Amino acid sequence: LLSELARAQHASGDIDAAAQSARDALALTPTDAYPMRIYASILVDLDCREEGLSWARWAVDTDPFDHSTHYEYARLLVMAGEAAAALPVAIEALRLVPADADAHVLLGVVLGKLGRSAESTAEFEEALRLEPEHAQALASIAAYEANGWNLRGAFEGFNAAARLDPHIGDEVAVAAEELVVAPGAVDPA
Repeated sequence: LLSELARAQHASGDIDAAAQSARDALALTPTDAYPMRIYASILVDLDCREEGLSWARWAVDTDPFDHSTHYEYARLLVMAGEAAAALPVAIEALRLVPADADAHVLLGVVLGKLGRSAESTAEFEEALRLEPEHAQALASIAAYEANGWNLRGAFEGFNAAARLDPHIGDEVAVAAEELVVAPGAVDPA
């Protein structure tokens, strides 16, 4: 129950209360990977990246067969700018749940950060095959469309993603700003 409270507080932006609730949950169940994952995410949001990554790694070590521990650790590694370290962790998360669209999207993000665009796009497409209305996969493919100057495809993808998930709007706005061509610039197409 304390873990769920910490998660809800974290989601609502009450980071300090979330951290305390997560610590309280860990005091009651110190070997439970779930509150470890939540606490790790909170620590990263509090700019305690190294400590957060340590907790995430400990969660993986505590429950190596739970895809969520691998997923969260890989996600936090990506947030910390450590895509190369995230790759084997994301692959393991996907190995544990091969039909999980979110795991495919995470692997796609990692591969994209490593400059492996074709493999990244294939992961986003697999996520969409598994879950045709996966907003993050749609937005990610739209970003690749934008980079390739397929502005119509990018616009359609971003629009579809924003309709499915209103929270993705910030990502769409950032990507749309990147589509604006600077004065005097020439479309390479």
